[in-house]
Amino acid sequence: MQFSACPPRQKKSDEFPFWPRGAKRLFFSSTVNKEIDAIHQTSEQVLSLAPIDDKPIVMLINKPKDATAVGVDFGAFNKDRKTREFVSGLYPKAKRIIVDSDHQVQRQNPAEVIDAIRKIIATPAPGE
Repeated sequence: MQFSACPPRQKKSDEFPFWPRGAKRLFFSSTVNKEIDAIHQTSEQVLSLAPIDDKPIVMLINKPKDATAVGVDFGAFNKDRKTREFVSGLYPKAKRIIVDSDHQVQRQNPAEVIDAIRKIIATPAPGE
């Protein structure tokens, strides 16, 4: 099973807009800063993995709809057409589920996460 909170082809943290770079240093711990600084490298590592589209995949896609939910981007995502098309084309056989959630879908919508895990576990392996 593969988990990725960020799609591939993220920006490097030094390419973020000015205010998110400053805010991350002011408001986040050194541990969180290190995690943010590794976003690009982590997303590239995901791309270097062997293809997994022959395995069952459930993608929970957080789309905040609630007035208090905050979508997290902070300028980290490459939103050019080529990158959006590339990311949209990853895992074409995946079951995609849109969840009304903010960044921490596992805390805000634990039932959906549990249901997705159960669906993966219940899916027979290829050839069974």
